[in-house]
Amino acid sequence: PHGDDAGGEEPLELMPNILAQADIDAAAATKSVNAHLSPEEKQAKLTAAVEAAQRKKALSEREDEKVREKDRRESGKTMVKTKAEMDDLARKRDRDSRKKEKDDDLRHREYLRAQLVLDKAERVAKKDKERAAAGLPPLPADVPKPAPTPAPAAPMPKDPAAAAAPRVVCVPALLPVLPVGEATTLMLTNRDFLLEGFVETAAKLADNVLKNPTEDKFRHIKTSNPKVHERLIRPTGGESFLLSLGWRRAGEMLSLPADVGAQAMADAVAALSARYEAEAKAKADKEREKLRVEREASMRARTLEKDRLRAAMLADRKEIQARGPSQSIRAVGLPTNNGGLAVNRLNLEEDPEDNRPA
Repeated sequence: PHGDDAGGEEPLELMPNILAQADIDAAAATKSVNAHLSPEEKQAKLTAAVEAAQRKKALSEREDEKVREKDRRESGKTMVKTKAEMDDLARKRDRDSRKKEKDDDLRHREYLRAQLVLDKAERVAKKDKERAAAGLPPLPADVPKPAPTPAPAAPMPKDPAAAAAPRVVCVPALLPVLPVGEATTLMLTNRDFLLEGFVETAAKLADNVLKNPTEDKFRHIKTSNPKVHERLIRPTGGESFLLSLGWRRAGEMLSLPADVGAQAMADAVAALSARYEAEAKAKADKEREKLRVEREASMRARTLEKDRLRAAMLADRKEIQARGPSQSIRAVGLPTNNGGLAVNRLNLEEDPEDNRPA
């Protein structure tokens, strides 16, 4: 229908292109380089080419296996190094914990020694007072104090003024009354289990006084009691914290005067607990952040190592490709039916006379 168009395409030529006899003869005269080979020699040459290709493939696979093995070893070394760093951090935290525990025990022993000295001085003062009441002179300071003697048979007259004297409050010289803020800061230097035990016991003590303000028994605690000593006196700054809230020491007793309320103590204990929880949370967050930074650094190091290995593998492959095979090898297909497609193609190329058109 477009044959009459001025700008139409040229009509297709449907006639076959028949070669002239001269062209056919020229094609027959062109022989392949392998035309002189027998079929057995052609098959042997093809087999040698296939074997060479297989050897090349095996060599490439061995090179790839070497690279993978190298990558695996480097990855193992990185993992071992990371594990060693984590173990070092765990050991450091354990050493720090043991050191803090040792320091706490040392401070506690020093406190006990000071308390023994104070108790001894109190006993000496009491004996000197008894000797003064009996009309005896006090013992010199450099003379060892004798063992207490039994009471005389005849009763000694008591001094009414001494009997009416108020109870002496003895505050240890090594434990001055600190402000509540300083005492709170000192308490926060304790280990977690000591501080938690102190807060629990002190809160219960304050609650008892608040609920029973007229009960005198809740305003006195005996520091020689093992549980009281373990929870309130053993922690560093425990007694200083109580003294800062109005408690007073008298011998082995700590007492809260009747004119001192317990609400301030309850508020101070709550503030101590809140500050401890806040610092514990901040410490945990800091530790988690430190671990996160360490993990990210380790991951970056592994990523850089992998990138380096990939670059090395790529460079090795490029070097192998640049060297090329030891001799020119033409890729051929594997044998199929009737000797293989490649053999048939060789036969067609080498013996065109046998396949010329009839």
